[in-house]
Amino acid sequence: MKRTFFPVLAAALPLALFLSGCADPCKKGKPVPAYYPIQVSLSPALQGKSVEVDLVGVNEASRSRYEAYSMTKYWKDGDALRSSAPKKTVNFTGGSALTASLPLNDPVWTPWKAQAISYVFVLVNLPGAHTDQPGSGDPRRQILALDKCAWPPGTKELRVVLTEGGPQVTPFNGK
Repeated sequence: MKRTFFPVLAAALPLALFLSGCADPCKKGKPVPAYYPIQVSLSPALQGKSVEVDLVGVNEASRSRYEAYSMTKYWKDGDALRSSAPKKTVNFTGGSALTASLPLNDPVWTPWKAQAISYVFVLVNLPGAHTDQPGSGDPRRQILALDKCAWPPGTKELRVVLTEGGPQVTPFNGK
């Protein structure tokens, strides 16, 4: 009896830990860093219009600054925050492609990873007049968490469609 107890215990313990949620890091409530390719495209309503997009890598220490910063000010010529932002800029103009991609092998990821970014802020210079709002309340700003637990299991890419009402994000699992 004593000899069979320990092998059974050794087999049952990992199963018990798995079933209790210890095997799922998302259940612990802590972020699980994950980087995703990002695809940005224009909705039909914005096609033919000039739309500028900055994908900005932001770490936890800078998050509140970017969340509160005026988008009207950010998009003015010579803005200091925009000039210094660690970003990838995409310009959609009348005859340009309707989709742009930020693959994981893009050089911008190297400094972003070195700065331990936790978010990619999608900042959009949308046509028309807009009122500044903090965070994602401003239609010109969308915050993408680089956290495995923030997206459905199996997410392989984040797809952003730029609409007149702001960026709309859809996780994509490759199917």
